[in-house]
Amino acid sequence: MMTDNPRVSVVLPTLNADAHLTDALDSLITQTYPNFEILVVDDGSTDSTVSIAESYNDERIRVLKRDDSEGLARALNEGIDVANGEYIARHDADDLSSPDRLARQVAYLDTHPNVSLVGTAARMISESGDECGIRHVLERPTVDDLLEKNQFIHGSVMFRKERVLELADRR
Repeated sequence: MMTDNPRVSVVLPTLNADAHLTDALDSLITQTYPNFEILVVDDGSTDSTVSIAESYNDERIRVLKRDDSEGLARALNEGIDVANGEYIARHDADDLSSPDRLARQVAYLDTHPNVSLVGTAARMISESGDECGIRHVLERPTVDDLLEKNQFIHGSVMFRKERVLELADRR
């Protein structure tokens, strides 16, 4: 059930993602946390990606169609720009989120106001659907850890929109 002011905006970029999009969207619409929107930002798909996203009869889902592919970064930035949520959750078209992902991340950010971004480990799944390992992340990465390599799994992060925009000087 959509509210006028969702606290969380899930930004889901797509490009020819019809093979996995239904599973990705299904894992989002079954979240236990109720106050969110899903922004499917299609970056010029030529397959059935857009029709799959538009087939959902769920007012929480908005489909933003881009005619020309301008790349992942531009699609993400467009999604963030139009997001209504206080928190932005990333989710890719081939990701699956556990049903309590949004609830747990919102609860953590709500109780830790000095934290700007949270992320999780991830189960890696092969194209055939078999689990092929777990990618762990550091629980509390230091600045040196972050400079060495990306310590976050993109499809598992949630961040405070305003704080990140301030830091990126995009306001």
